[in-house]
Amino acid sequence: MIDKELNEVIKRCIREESEALITLLESIDDVDSIFLDYLINSKGNIIISGIGKSFSVGIKLAGTF
Repeated sequence: MIDKELNEVIKRCIREESEALITLLESIDDVDSIFLDYLINSKGNIIISGIGKSFSVGIKLAGTF
């Protein structure tokens, strides 16, 4: 019985995540492309700042770049 309930939770989680990805996909527009093109072709430094969770995200972004 627990396995069946766990499977349903996993399926629901994957379904919700896939819906969120579809929403994200539909929200991408030309402004995002222009920003990313500018960011990729930037010759200078990129400054990332934040407080709290934004700080944590900034650290991860800085590590990525």
